[in-house]
Amino acid sequence: MAGSKVEEYSMLVTGEGNDELSGGHRRASSIVHKLEIEDPRGQNDARENQSDRSSRSWKYAAIIIVGEIVGSGILGLPFAMKHLGWFFGSLASPLFGTCAMYSGLLLSRARNQYFPRCASYTDLAQALVGRNFALATQIAIVSNWILLLPYFLVASSDAMMILLDEILPGANLCFYQVSLVIALLLFMPLQRRSLHGLTGMTFASDVSILVAILLMLIDFAVNGDSNASTTALPPRLSFFEGYMGISSFVFAFQGQSMFLEIMHEMRIPKHFTKASSIANTFMIVLYLVTSAWTYYFLGDAVEGFMPDSVRTPAVRAIVGLLLSYHIMCSYMLTHQPLAMQLYRIANGNDTEKEIPMPTRREWGTIVFLLLLFSYLVANIIPFFVSLQAIIGSAMGAPIMFGWPPLFYFLCCRSKGTNMSDIDKAACGFFFFVMLPFCTIVGTAAAIDDMINQWSKNSSPFRCG
Repeated sequence: MAGSKVEEYSMLVTGEGNDELSGGHRRASSIVHKLEIEDPRGQNDARENQSDRSSRSWKYAAIIIVGEIVGSGILGLPFAMKHLGWFFGSLASPLFGTCAMYSGLLLSRARNQYFPRCASYTDLAQALVGRNFALATQIAIVSNWILLLPYFLVASSDAMMILLDEILPGANLCFYQVSLVIALLLFMPLQRRSLHGLTGMTFASDVSILVAILLMLIDFAVNGDSNASTTALPPRLSFFEGYMGISSFVFAFQGQSMFLEIMHEMRIPKHFTKASSIANTFMIVLYLVTSAWTYYFLGDAVEGFMPDSVRTPAVRAIVGLLLSYHIMCSYMLTHQPLAMQLYRIANGNDTEKEIPMPTRREWGTIVFLLLLFSYLVANIIPFFVSLQAIIGSAMGAPIMFGWPPLFYFLCCRSKGTNMSDIDKAACGFFFFVMLPFCTIVGTAAAIDDMINQWSKNSSPFRCG
Protein backbone atom coordinates (compact mmCIF):
# COMPACT_ATOMS: atom_id res chain seq x y z
CA MET A 1 0.00 0.00 0.00
CA ALA A 2 1.11 3.55 -0.66
CA GLY A 3 0.44 4.49 2.95
CA SER A 4 2.98 2.00 4.29
CA LYS A 5 5.58 3.36 1.88
CA VAL A 6 4.99 6.87 3.20
CA GLU A 7 5.44 5.64 6.76
CA GLU A 8 8.68 3.79 5.94
CA TYR A 9 10.08 6.79 4.08
CA SER A 10 9.13 9.15 6.92
CA MET A 11 10.94 6.92 9.43
CA LEU A 12 14.08 7.05 7.26
CA VAL A 13 13.95 10.84 7.26
CA THR A 14 13.14 11.52 10.89
CA GLY A 15 14.08 8.50 12.91
CA GLU A 16 10.51 8.63 14.15
CA GLY A 17 7.77 6.09 13.56
CA ASN A 18 5.29 8.86 12.89
CA ASP A 19 3.48 10.31 9.95
CA GLU A 20 2.54 13.95 9.89
CA LEU A 21 -0.98 14.85 10.86
CA SER A 22 -2.07 17.92 8.95
CA GLY A 23 -4.78 20.54 9.55
CA GLY A 24 -7.58 21.88 7.49
CA HIS A 25 -11.11 20.68 6.77
CA ARG A 26 -10.35 17.49 4.54
CA ARG A 27 -7.33 15.55 5.68
CA ALA A 28 -4.03 14.94 3.98
CA SER A 29 -3.80 11.29 4.90
CA SER A 30 -6.30 10.41 2.19
CA ILE A 31 -3.76 11.73 -0.30
CA VAL A 32 -1.71 8.55 -0.03
CA HIS A 33 -4.56 6.73 -1.73
CA LYS A 34 -4.95 9.30 -4.48
CA LEU A 35 -1.31 9.80 -5.49
CA GLU A 36 1.33 7.16 -6.11
CA ILE A 37 4.46 7.84 -4.09
CA GLU A 38 7.53 8.75 -6.11
CA ASP A 39 10.17 6.06 -6.54
CA PRO A 40 13.38 8.03 -5.75
CA ARG A 41 15.60 5.66 -7.77
CA GLY A 42 13.33 5.58 -10.81
CA GLN A 43 13.23 1.77 -10.77
CA ASN A 44 9.56 1.68 -11.72
CA ASP A 45 9.65 4.23 -14.53
CA ALA A 46 9.30 1.57 -17.21
CA ARG A 47 6.13 0.28 -15.62
CA GLU A 48 4.45 3.63 -15.14
CA ASN A 49 1.61 4.34 -17.52
CA GLN A 50 0.27 7.70 -18.52
CA SER A 51 -2.38 7.80 -15.79
CA ASP A 52 0.27 7.13 -13.13
CA ARG A 53 2.35 10.05 -14.37
CA SER A 54 -0.59 12.43 -14.62
CA SER A 55 -1.82 11.45 -11.14
CA ARG A 56 1.41 12.88 -9.71
CA SER A 57 1.40 16.08 -11.77
CA TRP A 58 0.91 19.60 -10.49
CA LYS A 59 -2.61 19.60 -11.94
CA TYR A 60 -3.68 16.66 -9.86
CA ALA A 61 -1.90 18.14 -6.83
CA ALA A 62 -3.99 21.30 -7.24
CA ILE A 63 -7.15 19.20 -7.26
CA ILE A 64 -6.02 17.40 -4.11
CA ILE A 65 -5.35 20.70 -2.31
CA VAL A 66 -8.83 21.99 -3.14
CA GLY A 67 -10.47 18.69 -2.22
CA GLU A 68 -8.64 18.48 1.10
CA ILE A 69 -9.19 22.09 2.23
CA VAL A 70 -12.61 23.11 0.91
CA GLY A 71 -15.14 21.70 3.33
CA SER A 72 -17.41 22.75 6.14
CA GLY A 73 -15.36 25.92 6.69
CA ILE A 74 -17.13 27.59 3.77
CA LEU A 75 -20.46 27.27 5.59
CA GLY A 76 -19.49 30.00 8.06
CA LEU A 77 -18.12 32.56 5.60
CA PRO A 78 -21.36 34.45 4.75
CA PHE A 79 -21.88 35.07 8.48
CA ALA A 80 -18.25 36.20 8.70
CA MET A 81 -18.89 38.72 5.91
CA LYS A 82 -21.91 39.98 7.86
CA HIS A 83 -19.55 40.76 10.77
CA LEU A 84 -16.92 42.38 8.53
CA GLY A 85 -19.13 44.36 6.12
CA TRP A 86 -18.70 44.62 2.37
CA PHE A 87 -15.30 46.30 2.40
CA PHE A 88 -13.35 44.09 4.79
CA GLY A 89 -15.43 41.01 3.97
CA SER A 90 -14.57 41.30 0.28
CA LEU A 91 -10.88 41.75 1.12
CA ALA A 92 -10.72 38.78 3.49
CA SER A 93 -10.72 36.00 0.89
CA PRO A 94 -8.01 37.58 -1.33
CA LEU A 95 -5.94 38.52 1.72
CA PHE A 96 -5.90 35.18 3.48
CA GLY A 97 -5.80 33.27 0.19
CA THR A 98 -2.65 35.19 -0.71
CA CYS A 99 -1.23 34.44 2.74
CA ALA A 100 -1.95 30.75 2.15
CA MET A 101 -0.15 30.94 -1.21
CA TYR A 102 2.91 32.55 0.37
CA SER A 103 2.95 29.96 3.15
CA GLY A 104 2.93 27.30 0.46
CA LEU A 105 5.80 29.04 -1.34
CA LEU A 106 7.90 29.11 1.86
CA LEU A 107 7.24 25.44 2.52
CA SER A 108 8.10 24.59 -1.09
CA ARG A 109 11.42 26.40 -0.81
CA ALA A 110 12.23 24.85 2.57
CA ARG A 111 11.51 21.35 1.36
CA ASN A 112 12.62 21.37 -2.27
CA GLN A 113 15.73 23.55 -1.96
CA TYR A 114 17.05 22.45 1.43
CA PHE A 115 15.50 19.20 2.74
CA PRO A 116 14.02 17.30 -0.22
CA ARG A 117 13.54 14.08 1.76
CA CYS A 118 11.23 15.68 4.34
CA ALA A 119 7.58 14.75 3.94
CA SER A 120 5.90 16.52 6.86
CA TYR A 121 6.04 19.37 9.36
CA THR A 122 7.43 16.91 11.90
CA ASP A 123 10.17 15.86 9.48
CA LEU A 124 11.30 19.46 8.95
CA ALA A 125 11.13 20.23 12.67
CA GLN A 126 13.32 17.17 13.37
CA ALA A 127 15.82 18.05 10.64
CA LEU A 128 16.11 21.73 11.57
CA VAL A 129 15.99 21.74 15.38
CA GLY A 130 15.73 18.26 16.80
CA ARG A 131 13.57 15.75 18.58
CA ASN A 132 11.96 18.10 21.12
CA PHE A 133 10.81 20.60 18.49
CA ALA A 134 9.55 17.72 16.34
CA LEU A 135 7.58 16.38 19.30
CA ALA A 136 6.10 19.82 20.03
CA THR A 137 5.14 20.17 16.38
CA GLN A 138 3.56 16.74 16.36
CA ILE A 139 1.55 17.52 19.51
CA ALA A 140 0.25 20.74 17.97
CA ILE A 141 -0.86 19.02 14.78
CA VAL A 142 -2.48 16.14 16.67
CA SER A 143 -4.29 18.65 18.89
CA ASN A 144 -5.67 20.32 15.79
CA TRP A 145 -7.04 16.99 14.57
CA ILE A 146 -8.55 16.16 17.95
CA LEU A 147 -10.43 19.47 18.04
CA LEU A 148 -11.71 18.92 14.52
CA LEU A 149 -13.62 15.78 15.55
CA PRO A 150 -16.21 17.51 17.80
CA TYR A 151 -16.40 20.35 15.28
CA PHE A 152 -17.37 17.88 12.55
CA LEU A 153 -19.87 16.24 14.91
CA VAL A 154 -21.48 19.63 15.63
CA ALA A 155 -21.67 20.52 11.94
CA SER A 156 -23.01 17.14 10.83
CA SER A 157 -25.58 17.17 13.64
CA ASP A 158 -26.72 20.68 12.68
CA ALA A 159 -27.13 19.53 9.07
CA MET A 160 -29.01 16.39 10.14
CA MET A 161 -31.36 18.47 12.31
CA ILE A 162 -32.27 20.52 9.24
CA LEU A 163 -33.11 17.31 7.38
CA LEU A 164 -35.10 15.83 10.27
CA ASP A 165 -37.04 19.07 10.85
CA GLU A 166 -38.32 18.80 7.28
CA ILE A 167 -39.14 15.09 7.13
CA LEU A 168 -40.25 14.73 10.79
CA PRO A 169 -41.69 18.17 11.61
CA GLY A 170 -43.39 17.08 14.83
CA ALA A 171 -40.51 15.11 16.29
CA ASN A 172 -38.90 18.07 18.13
CA LEU A 173 -35.57 16.29 18.38
CA CYS A 174 -32.84 17.88 20.48
CA PHE A 175 -29.18 18.38 19.63
CA TYR A 176 -27.92 15.83 22.13
CA GLN A 177 -30.23 13.24 20.62
CA VAL A 178 -29.28 13.94 17.01
CA SER A 179 -25.56 14.08 17.81
CA LEU A 180 -25.89 10.71 19.54
CA VAL A 181 -27.51 9.29 16.39
CA ILE A 182 -24.64 10.65 14.28
CA ALA A 183 -22.08 9.12 16.66
CA LEU A 184 -23.83 5.74 16.47
CA LEU A 185 -23.97 5.91 12.68
CA LEU A 186 -20.23 6.58 12.61
CA PHE A 187 -19.25 3.79 14.97
CA MET A 188 -19.31 0.85 12.54
CA PRO A 189 -17.66 2.60 9.52
CA LEU A 190 -14.88 3.77 11.84
CA GLN A 191 -13.98 0.15 12.61
CA ARG A 192 -11.98 0.06 9.39
CA ARG A 193 -8.31 0.30 10.33
CA SER A 194 -7.19 1.61 6.95
CA LEU A 195 -8.19 4.58 4.82
CA HIS A 196 -8.09 2.21 1.85
CA GLY A 197 -11.63 1.13 2.64
CA LEU A 198 -12.84 4.72 2.89
CA THR A 199 -11.56 6.18 -0.37
CA GLY A 200 -14.64 5.12 -2.35
CA MET A 201 -16.71 7.72 -0.55
CA THR A 202 -14.37 10.69 -1.03
CA PHE A 203 -15.46 11.61 -4.56
CA ALA A 204 -19.15 11.44 -3.61
CA SER A 205 -18.37 13.56 -0.55
CA ASP A 206 -16.68 16.27 -2.64
CA VAL A 207 -19.57 16.31 -5.09
CA SER A 208 -22.13 16.48 -2.30
CA ILE A 209 -20.82 19.72 -0.80
CA LEU A 210 -20.49 21.41 -4.20
CA VAL A 211 -24.07 20.46 -5.07
CA ALA A 212 -25.26 21.62 -1.65
CA ILE A 213 -23.56 25.00 -2.06
CA LEU A 214 -25.07 25.45 -5.54
CA LEU A 215 -28.57 24.60 -4.26
CA MET A 216 -28.20 27.06 -1.38
CA LEU A 217 -27.04 29.89 -3.65
CA ILE A 218 -30.00 29.29 -5.98
CA ASP A 219 -32.39 29.29 -3.02
CA PHE A 220 -30.95 32.57 -1.71
CA ALA A 221 -31.38 34.20 -5.12
CA VAL A 222 -34.99 32.98 -5.42
CA ASN A 223 -36.15 33.66 -1.88
CA GLY A 224 -33.77 36.44 -0.86
CA ASP A 225 -34.05 40.19 -1.26
CA SER A 226 -31.58 42.16 -3.37
CA ASN A 227 -32.41 45.14 -1.14
CA ALA A 228 -31.50 43.28 2.03
CA SER A 229 -29.88 45.32 4.78
CA THR A 230 -26.09 45.28 4.38
CA THR A 231 -23.27 47.53 5.55
CA ALA A 232 -20.13 48.74 3.81
CA LEU A 233 -18.10 48.67 7.03
CA PRO A 234 -18.40 46.38 10.05
CA PRO A 235 -21.63 46.98 11.97
CA ARG A 236 -21.50 48.30 15.50
CA LEU A 237 -20.26 45.25 17.35
CA SER A 238 -17.75 44.68 20.09
CA PHE A 239 -14.17 44.20 18.93
CA PHE A 240 -14.29 40.50 19.70
CA GLU A 241 -17.57 40.04 17.82
CA GLY A 242 -16.14 41.77 14.77
CA TYR A 243 -12.95 39.72 14.88
CA MET A 244 -14.88 36.43 14.75
CA GLY A 245 -15.24 36.95 11.01
CA ILE A 246 -11.46 36.96 10.52
CA SER A 247 -11.10 33.64 12.38
CA SER A 248 -13.58 32.02 10.00
CA PHE A 249 -11.53 33.01 6.95
CA VAL A 250 -8.30 31.78 8.57
CA PHE A 251 -10.01 28.46 9.24
CA ALA A 252 -11.28 28.22 5.65
CA PHE A 253 -7.73 28.46 4.21
CA GLN A 254 -6.08 26.24 6.82
CA GLY A 255 -4.32 23.13 5.52
CA GLN A 256 -0.64 24.01 5.07
CA SER A 257 0.60 21.12 7.22
CA MET A 258 -0.35 18.67 4.45
CA PHE A 259 1.62 20.53 1.77
CA LEU A 260 4.93 18.78 2.40
CA GLU A 261 3.31 15.38 1.99
CA ILE A 262 1.80 16.46 -1.33
CA MET A 263 5.21 17.67 -2.53
CA HIS A 264 6.80 14.42 -1.47
CA GLU A 265 4.32 12.48 -3.59
CA MET A 266 4.59 14.66 -6.71
CA ARG A 267 6.62 13.53 -9.71
CA ILE A 268 8.22 17.00 -9.92
CA PRO A 269 7.96 18.54 -6.41
CA LYS A 270 9.19 21.97 -7.51
CA HIS A 271 5.92 22.36 -9.45
CA PHE A 272 4.04 22.47 -6.15
CA THR A 273 4.15 26.27 -6.13
CA LYS A 274 2.11 26.31 -9.33
CA ALA A 275 -0.39 23.83 -7.89
CA SER A 276 -0.74 25.83 -4.67
CA SER A 277 -1.24 29.12 -6.53
CA ILE A 278 -3.96 27.72 -8.79
CA ALA A 279 -5.72 25.90 -5.93
CA ASN A 280 -5.74 28.94 -3.66
CA THR A 281 -6.88 31.20 -6.51
CA PHE A 282 -9.84 28.88 -7.06
CA MET A 283 -10.65 28.93 -3.34
CA ILE A 284 -10.41 32.72 -3.23
CA VAL A 285 -12.99 32.98 -6.02
CA LEU A 286 -15.24 30.26 -4.54
CA TYR A 287 -15.19 31.77 -1.04
CA LEU A 288 -15.67 35.32 -2.30
CA VAL A 289 -18.59 34.42 -4.58
CA THR A 290 -20.29 32.28 -1.92
CA SER A 291 -19.98 34.82 0.89
CA ALA A 292 -20.78 37.88 -1.24
CA TRP A 293 -23.73 36.21 -3.03
CA THR A 294 -25.27 35.09 0.26
CA TYR A 295 -24.72 38.43 1.99
CA TYR A 296 -26.14 40.32 -1.00
CA PHE A 297 -29.42 38.41 -0.98
CA LEU A 298 -29.81 37.86 2.77
CA GLY A 299 -27.96 40.76 4.38
CA ASP A 300 -28.24 40.84 8.17
CA ALA A 301 -30.58 37.83 8.06
CA VAL A 302 -27.76 35.42 7.19
CA GLU A 303 -27.31 32.70 9.82
CA GLY A 304 -24.06 31.54 11.40
CA PHE A 305 -24.53 28.09 9.83
CA MET A 306 -25.20 28.80 6.15
CA PRO A 307 -27.81 26.02 5.59
CA ASP A 308 -30.03 27.52 8.31
CA SER A 309 -30.71 30.41 5.91
CA VAL A 310 -32.31 28.15 3.25
CA ARG A 311 -36.06 28.79 2.94
CA THR A 312 -37.47 26.17 0.53
CA PRO A 313 -38.40 23.01 2.53
CA ALA A 314 -37.37 20.54 -0.18
CA VAL A 315 -34.03 22.29 -0.68
CA ARG A 316 -33.47 22.35 3.08
CA ALA A 317 -33.99 18.60 3.26
CA ILE A 318 -31.66 17.87 0.34
CA VAL A 319 -28.97 20.25 1.60
CA GLY A 320 -29.22 18.78 5.10
CA LEU A 321 -28.77 15.26 3.72
CA LEU A 322 -25.83 16.18 1.44
CA LEU A 323 -24.00 18.15 4.10
CA SER A 324 -24.51 15.62 6.87
CA TYR A 325 -23.03 12.95 4.58
CA HIS A 326 -20.11 15.17 3.53
CA ILE A 327 -19.21 16.18 7.08
CA MET A 328 -19.52 12.63 8.39
CA CYS A 329 -17.04 11.63 5.69
CA SER A 330 -14.75 14.41 6.88
CA TYR A 331 -14.98 13.00 10.39
CA MET A 332 -14.02 9.52 9.18
CA LEU A 333 -11.10 10.77 7.07
CA THR A 334 -9.81 12.74 10.05
CA HIS A 335 -10.42 10.02 12.61
CA GLN A 336 -8.62 7.12 10.97
CA PRO A 337 -5.06 8.54 10.76
CA LEU A 338 -5.53 10.30 14.11
CA ALA A 339 -6.54 7.04 15.79
CA MET A 340 -3.52 5.29 14.27
CA GLN A 341 -1.24 8.08 15.45
CA LEU A 342 -2.62 7.86 19.00
CA TYR A 343 -2.14 4.08 18.92
CA ARG A 344 1.52 4.55 17.96
CA ILE A 345 1.99 7.10 20.73
CA ALA A 346 0.40 4.73 23.23
CA ASN A 347 2.86 2.05 22.11
CA GLY A 348 5.84 4.31 22.70
CA ASN A 349 6.72 5.20 19.09
CA ASP A 350 9.47 2.58 19.33
CA THR A 351 11.80 3.22 16.40
CA GLU A 352 13.75 -0.01 16.96
CA LYS A 353 10.89 -2.30 15.99
CA GLU A 354 7.83 -2.21 13.81
CA ILE A 355 4.63 -1.46 15.69
CA PRO A 356 1.98 -4.06 14.78
CA MET A 357 -1.47 -3.13 13.57
CA PRO A 358 -3.95 -2.73 16.42
CA THR A 359 -6.27 -5.62 17.12
CA ARG A 360 -9.99 -5.19 16.54
CA ARG A 361 -10.53 -4.77 20.27
CA GLU A 362 -7.78 -2.14 20.58
CA TRP A 363 -9.04 -0.27 17.53
CA GLY A 364 -12.64 -0.45 18.73
CA THR A 365 -11.59 1.00 22.08
CA ILE A 366 -9.86 3.94 20.39
CA VAL A 367 -12.90 4.53 18.18
CA PHE A 368 -15.22 4.49 21.19
CA LEU A 369 -13.07 6.86 23.26
CA LEU A 370 -12.68 9.38 20.41
CA LEU A 371 -16.41 9.27 19.67
CA LEU A 372 -17.19 9.72 23.37
CA PHE A 373 -14.79 12.68 23.56
CA SER A 374 -16.32 14.20 20.41
CA TYR A 375 -19.86 13.71 21.68
CA LEU A 376 -19.17 15.27 25.07
CA VAL A 377 -17.28 18.28 23.68
CA ALA A 378 -19.86 18.78 20.91
CA ASN A 379 -22.64 18.97 23.49
CA ILE A 380 -20.70 21.17 25.89
CA ILE A 381 -19.80 23.54 23.02
CA PRO A 382 -22.57 22.96 20.44
CA PHE A 383 -21.81 26.24 18.67
CA PHE A 384 -20.63 25.91 15.06
CA VAL A 385 -19.26 29.44 14.74
CA SER A 386 -17.45 29.37 18.08
CA LEU A 387 -15.75 26.03 17.46
CA GLN A 388 -14.75 27.10 13.96
CA ALA A 389 -13.27 30.31 15.32
CA ILE A 390 -11.24 28.69 18.07
CA ILE A 391 -9.78 26.06 15.72
CA GLY A 392 -9.02 28.72 13.12
CA SER A 393 -7.29 30.93 15.68
CA ALA A 394 -5.59 28.58 18.13
CA MET A 395 -4.57 26.01 15.51
CA GLY A 396 -5.00 27.44 12.00
CA ALA A 397 -3.06 30.67 12.61
CA PRO A 398 0.15 28.93 13.80
CA ILE A 399 -0.07 26.42 10.93
CA MET A 400 -0.35 29.24 8.37
CA PHE A 401 1.64 32.10 9.94
CA GLY A 402 4.02 30.36 12.36
CA TRP A 403 5.70 27.23 11.07
CA PRO A 404 6.21 28.19 7.37
CA PRO A 405 8.23 31.39 7.97
CA LEU A 406 10.09 29.78 10.86
CA PHE A 407 10.99 26.74 8.76
CA TYR A 408 12.23 28.91 5.89
CA PHE A 409 14.28 31.15 8.19
CA LEU A 410 15.90 28.13 9.86
CA CYS A 411 16.62 26.53 6.48
CA CYS A 412 18.38 29.67 5.25
CA ARG A 413 20.36 29.97 8.48
CA SER A 414 21.36 26.30 8.51
CA LYS A 415 22.68 26.48 4.93
CA GLY A 416 24.21 29.95 5.25
CA THR A 417 22.03 31.52 2.54
CA ASN A 418 20.59 35.02 2.68
CA MET A 419 16.90 35.81 2.61
CA SER A 420 15.77 38.57 0.27
CA ASP A 421 14.56 41.81 1.81
CA ILE A 422 11.02 41.04 0.63
CA ASP A 423 11.10 37.63 2.29
CA LYS A 424 12.53 39.10 5.47
CA ALA A 425 9.72 41.66 5.62
CA ALA A 426 6.99 39.15 4.73
CA CYS A 427 8.23 36.46 7.12
CA GLY A 428 8.65 39.01 9.89
CA PHE A 429 5.11 40.28 9.30
CA PHE A 430 3.75 36.72 9.39
CA PHE A 431 5.63 35.65 12.49
CA PHE A 432 5.62 38.82 14.63
CA VAL A 433 2.31 40.42 13.60
CA MET A 434 -0.15 37.96 12.06
CA LEU A 435 0.77 34.97 14.23
CA PRO A 436 0.36 36.58 17.69
CA PHE A 437 -2.55 38.78 16.61
CA CYS A 438 -4.61 36.05 14.94
CA THR A 439 -3.76 33.44 17.58
CA ILE A 440 -4.15 35.46 20.78
CA VAL A 441 -6.92 37.86 19.77
CA GLY A 442 -8.76 35.22 17.76
CA THR A 443 -8.71 32.68 20.56
CA ALA A 444 -9.86 35.29 23.07
CA ALA A 445 -12.68 36.32 20.74
CA ALA A 446 -13.76 32.70 20.29
CA ILE A 447 -13.79 32.10 24.05
CA ASP A 448 -15.77 35.31 24.55
CA ASP A 449 -18.31 34.14 21.98
CA MET A 450 -18.60 30.75 23.68
CA ILE A 451 -19.33 32.42 27.01
CA ASN A 452 -22.02 34.57 25.36
CA GLN A 453 -23.55 31.50 23.70
CA TRP A 454 -23.60 29.57 26.97
CA SER A 455 -25.47 32.45 28.63
CA LYS A 456 -28.11 32.50 25.87
CA ASN A 457 -28.67 28.77 25.42
CA SER A 458 -29.84 25.94 27.61
CA SER A 459 -27.47 23.73 29.56
CA PRO A 460 -25.76 20.82 27.76
CA PHE A 461 -27.88 17.73 27.11
CA ARG A 462 -31.11 19.71 27.38
CA CYS A 463 -33.54 20.90 24.74
CA GLY A 464 -34.20 24.56 24.24
